[in-house]
Amino acid sequence: MAHVGSTHGTSTHGTTEIPEELRGRTPGRHYGTAGTKLLFEDESTRVWLLELQPGEASEWHEHPWDYVFVVDHPGQVRLEYEDGDIEDQDDFIGEVVHRRRGKPHRLVNRGDRFYRNVVIEFLGQAPPPQWPPADPK
Repeated sequence: MAHVGSTHGTSTHGTTEIPEELRGRTPGRHYGTAGTKLLFEDESTRVWLLELQPGEASEWHEHPWDYVFVVDHPGQVRLEYEDGDIEDQDDFIGEVVHRRRGKPHRLVNRGDRFYRNVVIEFLGQAPPPQWPPADPK
């Protein structure tokens, strides 16, 4: 298991500091800010907490790997894609959704109460130098 932000050591739970390499951008690509708090990372899995107050939005990002999110504070959210597509969701408590890696987006809390989910990315491998097409959602 890897310490968050390093290549060796022990795993870290509840780390509030997001390593710079996860906040940065690959040239021409968004990457890494899938949540507001990095909870855990090892060689195969990265876990984010995503918390949004009413009207707040996540940072623009994309998922280079397939991922699952689990809702623990329900709400009305909107996926805004960089290409202009919009997807509204009414997420309920305990909902578990699997998604394939996809195009750049952000999540907006369009409801009137706090929203939270946990995002689990499956890190099968480093992002390739030439990114193949991804699922549109």
